Amino acid sequence: MSLPNFLQGFEIADKKSLDCYNDIGLPTKKNENWHYLDMARVLSKQVYQKQLNDNHKSDNLFDAIKISVVNGNIGSVDNLPEGISITVGDGKFSDELINEKKHPLLLLNNSVAGDFINIDISQDIKQLIHIDYYNNAPNVAFLPKVVIRIASGKTASIIETFNSGKDCSVFCNSLTEIFVEEEAKLLQYKIQQDMGQSKHIAYTKAYVQKESFYEQNFACFNNEVTRNEVEVDILGTDANAEVRGVYIGKNKSVIDNTIRINHLASDCESQQLFKGVLNDRAQGIFQGKIYVDKEAQKTDGYQMHRSILLSDDAQVCGKPELEIYADDVKCSHGSSTGEINPEQLFYLTARGINENLARNLLLQAFLNEVFDNIENDIVRKYLQKNTIKTMETIL
Repeated sequence: MSLPNFLQGFEIADKKSLDCYNDIGLPTKKNENWHYLDMARVLSKQVYQKQLNDNHKSDNLFDAIKISVVNGNIGSVDNLPEGISITVGDGKFSDELINEKKHPLLLLNNSVAGDFINIDISQDIKQLIHIDYYNNAPNVAFLPKVVIRIASGKTASIIETFNSGKDCSVFCNSLTEIFVEEEAKLLQYKIQQDMGQSKHIAYTKAYVQKESFYEQNFACFNNEVTRNEVEVDILGTDANAEVRGVYIGKNKSVIDNTIRINHLASDCESQQLFKGVLNDRAQGIFQGKIYVDKEAQKTDGYQMHRSILLSDDAQVCGKPELEIYADDVKCSHGSSTGEINPEQLFYLTARGINENLARNLLLQAFLNEVFDNIENDIVRKYLQKNTIKTMETIL
């Protein structure tokens, strides 16, 4: 029994998970849920290693409670306000997540030794909680393990940023499990902006209880390979879940957003909204599903994916789905792909605006529907600023 060839230097933590992973293997296009992204091919040529900490320090852009993770090594967390506990080290994902899902990369994450980041929130936390992942070593692999619990009636916001050096080759396999108790509110932001060759696989599972609210906003700024997979179980009545995202790709980048929201209780709402811009030979993938159990009457579910292609070689694969077993519901879904509106572009250039600037303005306006829903002003402005910078590099 051994770890796969593309991972070097890691210790085995859970033999059962590794045995199960080795039986399944990396997902290929034969797996319907991975039909558009062949991970066996993606990881076939590179070897990634566990790296030592390089003591990188970054600015506290968000005036946040900050946890730094450099090359997979977690730094200390000091001066925490009352109402939040952050521990590093021992931890455990739920048996349901590991044993029942049989998700290959989820099993791989659990089989490899590594410190957990355990975040327990027992009071309202006004400051952002920032997990800052940074990699500056060649061929580095890291497998983040995060468990977040927010107590009944409390509110908090968490942001995760992923950055790497320009010449770095990175494999990230991130696993996050979130528990949102009754009448609680958790806002989660994930921003991926690696400069090098990065393969980023993330799986987030959230359990949302009665009268609570969970939201994830995801942004990907031109990564090599990305899969952002989110699954939300709405378990209590009058709960709400929203998952939104923006992605921008160029060259041969592949960006996959796979979202599933399971309505398992009545009188609940959910929203999925994703928008993307692709140039060159970049590929976007959206697989979104709303599942409505027979007990989940009076469900209101909305799902929409829109993308703009700037090149004839760029492509998008959209797969919106509804699976409904209740008869008193209101659900909608859709996916559309197009190009910049030539009439709008002509309108701006006819008034003396440079064509590239005009394109940038139109694309910003296109993506702003997602940004406008972001509650935190600091995060929203940060995303808008990075969108402008990224757009200038792909036009």
